[in-house]
Amino acid sequence: MAIKPDISLIICTFNRPEGLRRILDCCIRQISNGALSCEIIVSDNSPPGYANSIIDSLETHDVSIHCVQSASGNISLARNKGISASSSDIIIFLDDDMTICDNWISIMHAALEDHGADCALSSLLPMSENKLPVQGMSAAFFSRLLAMPDGTCISPGKKSGMAYVSVATSGTIWRRETCFTDALPFDPEFGASGGEDCDLFLRLENRQRKIIWCGSAISYEWVPPGRMTFRYLLMRAFGGGQIFVGALVKNARYPYLASLKWIVIGLLQFIGGGILLSGAGILALLFPSKFRNMFVSLAFKEAAAMGKITWFYKFPTYKVESKMGKK
Repeated sequence: MAIKPDISLIICTFNRPEGLRRILDCCIRQISNGALSCEIIVSDNSPPGYANSIIDSLETHDVSIHCVQSASGNISLARNKGISASSSDIIIFLDDDMTICDNWISIMHAALEDHGADCALSSLLPMSENKLPVQGMSAAFFSRLLAMPDGTCISPGKKSGMAYVSVATSGTIWRRETCFTDALPFDPEFGASGGEDCDLFLRLENRQRKIIWCGSAISYEWVPPGRMTFRYLLMRAFGGGQIFVGALVKNARYPYLASLKWIVIGLLQFIGGGILLSGAGILALLFPSKFRNMFVSLAFKEAAAMGKITWFYKFPTYKVESKMGKK
């Protein structure tokens, strides 16, 4: 009988062959030099299906790596396929645009075990393709930071009295028996728009699962120049508003009331923000060095507010990113 590994690492990939090679090299180095036994599952979500050829070209140092072909363009199905193909009771999710710091795997595993948690999120820092930190307005869209010690309980639904951080599946560790109990842990309805991770986190919070912060484990997201443009970030803000409300409504006790509440909130934010944006636009034209950042920030908030109003129409963010060559 095959020995069950301590951890299954699932890496979803979509049209990023070089990024996949980079994260696989990073994980292989850690696993081969670490004390934990790990397997790697690559869920290939891209039409070309390039993952197998990249795996075959790597020096794996006897690290077990398997590839499964997923439905093209639906991240939820790719994540679910990876879970089905994995064998460990502990699962880590990474993406093909990431790398992780030294000992990241062992730090995350220790946090999960030491705090008796069901899920833990690492910190996330954006890096440009030329290996420089991302700064300015773009950094906020790609960062996951919380000034709290490891083991702090966090609330994806912004529960009163609990720490909040924007949740995402990348750079996380999970217990299979408490987190992946549904037939489809990641909802395919969110597979093209995003928000499948927020939806799952809210479900787990409703089931009183323990979700913690592990900021000492640092992961990095590699951000190409095309994803730091005003146009792209505006689209991301709009989509973020939609999926946040969509996930909240789906997991609310009274969905219709929650929908009405968030549409009203979004409408008020849009009206008030529009007035501020108009003023900021005039000031930005007159004094660009002083007010440009204010105008851009308000524009992103307006886009997010519009997303809340139109949450029921899931904007296909991932498909648009692919066409733009940004994903």
